[in-house]
Amino acid sequence: MTSRAGGTSYNATFSYDAVGNRTLYHGTQTYTYDAADQLTLHNNAGALTTFTYDANGNMVAQQEAAGITTLTWGYENELLTVFEPDGTLVTMTYDGDLKRRKRAEGAGWTTYLWDREQVLMELNKTGTTTVRYTQAPRGYGDVVSQRRSSASTFWHFDAIGSMRFLTAADQSKAIN
Repeated sequence: MTSRAGGTSYNATFSYDAVGNRTLYHGTQTYTYDAADQLTLHNNAGALTTFTYDANGNMVAQQEAAGITTLTWGYENELLTVFEPDGTLVTMTYDGDLKRRKRAEGAGWTTYLWDREQVLMELNKTGTTTVRYTQAPRGYGDVVSQRRSSASTFWHFDAIGSMRFLTAADQSKAIN
């Protein structure tokens, strides 16, 4: 990457191991992996973050200076809870097909409306639509756009289906 939104130029350097895991970013951040190629340590110029996984490969803890974030998982490897260092508890509820139907955090929650295999909308606790998704019919990637707070964002995919960047309605890049 040689530039970012706003046009300011900069250089970023990366190093990778033999299986493609990033091991170095910009000479100051290092990454360490276990035998299953799971990230276990991120060292950002001395600020350490460690990651712990269960036997199924799900991350169950992320420890950093601010505290520990813990995650719990269901029998089908669905994320059930996230407990953050500040005491915030986030819980997820799923239907019988393991589609996330609700995400609760504090007094608020989000309900997800599905059309078979794709999320169409997110609604808040009063039933107001907060996010609306447009899906691709048999195209690369699933989500084509999302509309949140009266602003649309469009998703762009490469030939293998990886999301490459987002653009805003004015065609400026929102995220690389």
